[in-house]
Amino acid sequence: MHNDVPVAITHITGLAFGSSCFHPLTISPLCIVLCCPFFLLSAGRSIIELYENVQHAGNIIPRLYLLMTVASVYIKSKKAPAKDILFDLVELCRGVQHPMRGLFLRNYLSQIARDKLPDSGSEYEGSGGTVKDSIEFILQNFGEMNKLWVRMQHQGAVRDRSKREKERRNLRQLVGTNLVRLSEMNGVDLPTYKELVLPRILEQIQNCRGAHPCFTL
Repeated sequence: MHNDVPVAITHITGLAFGSSCFHPLTISPLCIVLCCPFFLLSAGRSIIELYENVQHAGNIIPRLYLLMTVASVYIKSKKAPAKDILFDLVELCRGVQHPMRGLFLRNYLSQIARDKLPDSGSEYEGSGGTVKDSIEFILQNFGEMNKLWVRMQHQGAVRDRSKREKERRNLRQLVGTNLVRLSEMNGVDLPTYKELVLPRILEQIQNCRGAHPCFTL
């Protein structure tokens, strides 16, 4: 059974994913459907084994969605510091450089991390990490999503530029979800925002090319 798990997950790549499948409202149900065979085959294993085993899936996109879903349970188990798992995931996402797929993947990461960030008064604060760890995690994800979003304007044929730009405008809210996460944190007060958050946001604005990305941020 152990060897069947990666094979079962790899079969997911046979599904025909269109861009509409990556809408934020469909990601969670989609992951539940995709994870069912995995969890059935993995019955009786520890969450640490599940987290390690899912990393052997052959295709990177379903692998990372599954990994994040398992990581959500792993963090709740508190068998490893939340910050370690979150930084592991944000780094692994670098393996997906396709702008649209990368945006939705990182948006899902933001979703699963929402109630698991080490924050003032959070059950994950302390051994699970600090407010600064959470800020760094969110800002790293924000920076990478911003790069992917900006890159979308250079993808595809020139004749499709108008359609592509419309699609970019529709996706800009995904980048902004990271700023929403920061605003939801109890530990991000005004001094912390001025010292740790604002300089990094201004850096991203400065690195953007073009008026529209700068205006959006």
